Amino acid sequence: MLKKIFYVLVFALLAVAAIVLINTFRFNKSIPVKESLAIPNISDSAAMHLSRAIQIKTVSFGDTLAIDTTAFLKFRTFMETSYPVLHQKLQRQQFNEFSYVFTWKGKDTTLKPIVLMAHLDVVPVEAVAENKWSVPSFSGSIIKDTIWGRGATDDKASAISIMEAAEQLLKENYQPQQTIYLCFGHDEEIAGKRGAAKIAQWFQQNNIHPQLVVDEGGIVDTERFKELGRPVAVIGVGEKGYVNIDITVEIPGGHSSMPASETAIDVLNKAIAKIRAQQMPVSITPPVEELLNRVGGNGSFITRMALSNQWLFSSMLINKLEKEKGTNAMIHTTLVPTIVKAGIKDNVIPSVAKATFNSRILPG
Repeated sequence: MLKKIFYVLVFALLAVAAIVLINTFRFNKSIPVKESLAIPNISDSAAMHLSRAIQIKTVSFGDTLAIDTTAFLKFRTFMETSYPVLHQKLQRQQFNEFSYVFTWKGKDTTLKPIVLMAHLDVVPVEAVAENKWSVPSFSGSIIKDTIWGRGATDDKASAISIMEAAEQLLKENYQPQQTIYLCFGHDEEIAGKRGAAKIAQWFQQNNIHPQLVVDEGGIVDTERFKELGRPVAVIGVGEKGYVNIDITVEIPGGHSSMPASETAIDVLNKAIAKIRAQQMPVSITPPVEELLNRVGGNGSFITRMALSNQWLFSSMLINKLEKEKGTNAMIHTTLVPTIVKAGIKDNVIPSVAKATFNSRILPG
């Protein structure tokens, strides 16, 4: 009897091993190598324009806080002087003063248009963290092959790239086949209610249904997929949801010389620690699964084995993804405290302590 059980177990193990190996070898999907297009020479003025754009502090501080209109007016002047042909040849519309849509009429107006988007605002820099920057945060410094400063990637590089390309093509009297809308919002970092939302409303009112909308997304990544030995352009095809959650604790305060056994700050700290100790459930969404399949097929044998046999190695795969904050965020709804407020004086125990959690919610 024991011998039969042993043989059954051996047969089962061999069957599993055979399935794993077959799936692994079948998963070897080579990424085709195509001839690269030659990139046109980019003038030094393009880098200088991005540098100047970064130096203009178009900061969005908070949904209920005022913006520095002087900075946004300065950015408009910068756009007009840096891209004169764009402003001469294309119709510009303004939304809530500082968001813009440029209409580039196509040869065939029956075709659905294309929308190219970027935002002009940036998030603020903590005053206490300014001296921790290796280069001043709004300097726009150009050091070797790198432009430094707030907005260099998020998202003034996109805005400048769009305007640089349009300016050059317009100088060459280029007319696109279909109409192109260049859309630039000024409050994306605070949900875009005054900018992109109003632009979208205008599109809807005018019955404009684009064929393609290209906004900021992933990057050309040279770090996460080193097994491939080539850069990977990570294109975002969806976006997480967004919500802020406030947790408030109210306990009678008092003088710091006679503290109670538990204060509002104590309770809030425990709540923050408890929330942070447990992540939201794992979910590998279809776009993430497709990304893993595309890059994993060219990975090492172990990588291909794990991806092609997730029924067996899912926990190993998830553990690997969770080790790095970028890939961890791809498979979890995240929840993190970003603002903590309590107290007004060093010898007064506060009666109210509040934490704001920012959550980015996985699609679905």
